[in-house]
Amino acid sequence: MPTRPLQRADQQPLWTDPLACLPPLPGHGGERVNRQGTCAFATPGFNPPVGLAAVTTPRRFLELARSRLNRTASAAAAGSTASPYRATAIPGKGIGLIATRPIRAGERVMAEPVTVLVDGQAWGQEGWEGLLAAAVEGLGEKMAGEVRGLAMPDGWTGGVEEGVVRGNAFKISGKTGGEMGWHGVFLGVSRLNHACAPNMGYHFDRDSMEMRVYAAQDVWPGEELTISYVDLIQDSHTRQESLSATWGFTCTCQRCTRESHVLAESDSRVQQILDLWREVDDYGGGKGTPEKAELLVTLYELEGLQARIHEAYYRAALEWNGDGDQTRAVRYARLGLDRGLLMKGEDKPFVQSLREMVKDPKDHWSWRFRVDGKEKL
Repeated sequence: MPTRPLQRADQQPLWTDPLACLPPLPGHGGERVNRQGTCAFATPGFNPPVGLAAVTTPRRFLELARSRLNRTASAAAAGSTASPYRATAIPGKGIGLIATRPIRAGERVMAEPVTVLVDGQAWGQEGWEGLLAAAVEGLGEKMAGEVRGLAMPDGWTGGVEEGVVRGNAFKISGKTGGEMGWHGVFLGVSRLNHACAPNMGYHFDRDSMEMRVYAAQDVWPGEELTISYVDLIQDSHTRQESLSATWGFTCTCQRCTRESHVLAESDSRVQQILDLWREVDDYGGGKGTPEKAELLVTLYELEGLQARIHEAYYRAALEWNGDGDQTRAVRYARLGLDRGLLMKGEDKPFVQSLREMVKDPKDHWSWRFRVDGKEKL
């Protein structure tokens, strides 16, 4: 452990001593640091003035502190412009975020560092709830109150801090934390309610430990900002079952509350999306065509899936390149990059694949793969 505060010259310490610890788990000797197991930490230096509450081993917390030592605030988080939204009570939903000015598609709406972090290996360990409560308490009265004020799953009867984490945490993977990753709570992002055709998309940036939220479409003043809590490429009944089982509520968004015949048409489109996926994703088969990929783009648009439309653009780029049409391939590759970078981040394999296609379509693995495959038959 550090013998002096681990901090930048002008900031508060990044390392603090554990507030409480559990004994090491049997068979996890490699995790022992000073004979300690999973511990609770609270430090203001990660995200001043909010701070970070963490449940992890001392070794992993030290790795986090060291990785943060020479890092300055990202350009995304350093902006001083006023937020384009306000928090307010939404009937039937609790607190939500409402746009206060026009927000253009592609605009960054949030770049928020993590506030509560639970090691994936600590999740569910006997006694972890007490560590979580201690870590949140260590943030101080004001910030601990804000964390505890976040929504919990309907009907939750356990501890407040655990309920907040179960109801608001994102599964994230940092550059430390091992194969199990982390569960992270972001105060502002947690105020975003669910919709099955959300107007916001997001991705987690591992370097800055920030959740970045972008507008997937134009949003007007007075509209609620929303993200998705479940897989949206499912029929309405399956989506409702998933939301009810995990979060305890029934979705009342526009996509879910249409007249029965319109809802049936939506479910039919979802099934067609799934069918087209299977065909265009079968690179060794002969059913995928550029026209089917174009239809996939249209279906995403009809379902209001702007936060995931990069998936359709990517498939259209592959199909046109597989057909030997450089211009159309690069067009969809550019569209896929434009949305994919915002909604998924720059470290995803499909982003690198699209960049390679833009650079040289003929050098990409997909060049004429549909045409050449048919010629070999």
